[in-house]
Amino acid sequence: MTDAPAPSRSARSGCAVISGVLLISIGSLFLTNNILSFMGISSFRVGMQALVLYGAYWPLLFIAWGAFKILERFRHPERSYVTAAEIVILAWILVLGLVIRGAGRVAEEIAEDVSLD
Repeated sequence: MTDAPAPSRSARSGCAVISGVLLISIGSLFLTNNILSFMGISSFRVGMQALVLYGAYWPLLFIAWGAFKILERFRHPERSYVTAAEIVILAWILVLGLVIRGAGRVAEEIAEDVSLD
């Protein structure tokens, strides 16, 4: 009988990649906040503008992801599968995009109804 080979070290270290990306993201957010406050720019205003942009252009993430998966299929047919993590990430992109866009529309309607005259 032949024994199945043990998973390689790189296949088991997916958690390290996720934690690395998480740490880089959090550190980048704090660094951006510090730099903006040093420059006298309101990080709240910049964050709101970023949310408005995300609410408008989040479908581009789906398009880019789809293009990447097609390229991956042609380059490495043996590795062209969708993981559970990808499905969860895509679901979060979808939910956050819809919620942020919906909140933006509600805010626009409220701003139209409130007159500052």
